[in-house]
Amino acid sequence: MIARVQNLDDRSALAVMWSENNLRLNPSPLELAAWMVAVRDQFKMGTKDLREITGFGGSYISELTKIGDGFPDEIRSILVDARKVSKAKALDVVTLMIDKKSREVVRKNLEKIKRLSTTDKQISAILKAAVVPASLKGQPEKRVILSSNGDRKGTITFTGKGARIDLASGLTSEQIGKIEELLRDL
Repeated sequence: MIARVQNLDDRSALAVMWSENNLRLNPSPLELAAWMVAVRDQFKMGTKDLREITGFGGSYISELTKIGDGFPDEIRSILVDARKVSKAKALDVVTLMIDKKSREVVRKNLEKIKRLSTTDKQISAILKAAVVPASLKGQPEKRVILSSNGDRKGTITFTGKGARIDLASGLTSEQIGKIEELLRDL
C-alpha cells in the first residue's frame, strides 16, 4: 500500500478528507447533511467555507444544512435504508416536521411506519401522516431567516399563491447581490 504523508492544517486536512470520502463512498443526501452540519458546528464554518471545501453551491449547502439540522433522528433510525431518501423528500420531511401537530402525528405512527417494507413507503407514510402546514392551506406562514451565527436576516412569508421575502435592514449591496444571483439561478 502506498501512503503519502503531508503536513496539513485542519482546514486543508478536512478538504482532503472530503474529497477522498466523497469519491470513494458516494454519500447519500442524509449522510452529506449530517457531515455538513457536523463540520459547520465543529469548525465554526459558514456557507462560504463549506463551498470552498466541497465545491457545492451555496443553495445546495443551505438545503443540506437544513436537512442536517431538521431531519429527526427518530425517523432516520427507523428507516429501512436511509441512503434511499432523496434530498427533495428529506426537505419535505423537514418542512412538515416544523409543525408541532405534524410531529405528534408522525411520532404516534412511528411503529406502523417502521414495519413498512421499503424506505419509499416509509417516507410516503410520514408525508401523508403529517398535518398540512398553513402555507399549503392558503394561510400565510412566516419563517425567520437566520445567519449561521443567529443574526436575523429577514423573513419568508408563504401563501397559497407564492412566497414573499422581506430582508432585514443593514444588508450590504454585496449581500443583496448574492440573493439576487441565487434567485436568478432557481
